[in-house]
Amino acid sequence: MKILFSAALAAVIGLAAGWLLFAEKSSAPAPASNQASEPQPLYWVAPMDSSYRRDGPGKSPMGMDLVPVYADDTSAEPGDVSISPHVQQQLGVKTVAVERRALTPALDAVGFVSFDEQALMHMHLRATGWVSGLAVNSVGDPVSRGQKLFDFYSPDIRNTQQEFLQALAGDNSRLTYASREKLRAQGVPDSEIEVIERTGKIKSDISYYAPQAGVVASLSVANGSYVTLQQNAMSIGPLEQVWVIAEVFERQAGLLQKGQSVRLTSRAYPGEQWRGEIDYVYPVLDVGNRTTRARIVVANQDERLKPNMLVDVQIDAASLAPALVVPRDAVIRTGRGDRVVREISPGVFRTQAVRAGASASGYTQILNGLSEGDRVVTRAQFLIDSESSVHVELDRLNADAVPPEKAGSHAGMDHSAMQHGERNHNATEHKSMSHAHMDHSTMNSSGAKAETMDYGGHSAPAVGEGEADHD
Repeated sequence: MKILFSAALAAVIGLAAGWLLFAEKSSAPAPASNQASEPQPLYWVAPMDSSYRRDGPGKSPMGMDLVPVYADDTSAEPGDVSISPHVQQQLGVKTVAVERRALTPALDAVGFVSFDEQALMHMHLRATGWVSGLAVNSVGDPVSRGQKLFDFYSPDIRNTQQEFLQALAGDNSRLTYASREKLRAQGVPDSEIEVIERTGKIKSDISYYAPQAGVVASLSVANGSYVTLQQNAMSIGPLEQVWVIAEVFERQAGLLQKGQSVRLTSRAYPGEQWRGEIDYVYPVLDVGNRTTRARIVVANQDERLKPNMLVDVQIDAASLAPALVVPRDAVIRTGRGDRVVREISPGVFRTQAVRAGASASGYTQILNGLSEGDRVVTRAQFLIDSESSVHVELDRLNADAVPPEKAGSHAGMDHSAMQHGERNHNATEHKSMSHAHMDHSTMNSSGAKAETMDYGGHSAPAVGEGEADHD
């Protein structure tokens, strides 16, 4: 009796303890459900290398903290990347709005000073002979207007002088006029012709004088040199006005126009500035450095700009038509096109292909792909773009794969065309086969000829629907 009482008491105590434990578990909060409501990271990635992934937090090979990447259940397109606010702060993500404005390109180029070729004087002697009494020694020597440059002896000019004096002596005005014009045609200055006519003597050495003030731009003769008709003895150029030839890159050639204002600076004169304007844009590019040349006329009264001096050129190009613009840093340029990272919703980013236009003042025109007011990423955009590309490729690979639940499924298969009559089951061990879990309700056995099937010498009767016994 005592044993039965003890057993009953133990059973009651066990039931009471079980009820209390069950009640405690039922009343306790479910932390798993609360945690499930919070977004869980898909994986953790290195901030500077999106290919370095881990299942949990840690350090990247560079020693930086891994950042979580969350799934985006509301993304409308593959490749969208969701980043929590605190991770955006760690990465330094910065966005700006797309706006419409007119850009004014500033063309920066390098130019070199040269003589004004339209004012450059070339001295070609029109007879053969020898130079003597050269008054200038080298290129760059200054000369003044009317200064004697050199003496020139020519047998041809000497013969013409003799003809001129004979005409004067014969008082033949027609022959005198012809002889004088011949001397002029041979390059003899009028001052020298007057001396010959006044003295009545042949002048062996004809003196030549500077037709204008300036500096010697080129010199190809020396004392005693023999000069031919094709030779340029020297050139003299003024410095009161010079040319600056600016070299503009080919991609900016379309912005050059005649009459544009230009500012010039030289490292030889810090703080000094010269003004000019484009006088001519050359129609042919330099094949060596792929640049377009623009000619700028600059006043140089103080003659501080010297030929062959390099100067920095700033050209004020005309303003472009108003268009959508983004900061230049926001555009990701690749060999397959340009793109930006757009914030489609708070914390959700998407790579957007765009067609970029001209760039100026730190901004780039967007001709297609964005709307005014869209927000684009200007910092950490390369990391987000890389992450988005990885997502797109993974989605594509997953789309091509066969779902596991469909692999090996016989649902929907028609067995009516299968000929089991010719199958040989002699090698089949039926003793170890279990039919307990097989569902024959969906199998179509109308075409199976069980009466002819060979099971290793045992005759199998025809099985009708619902008559199979697998126990």
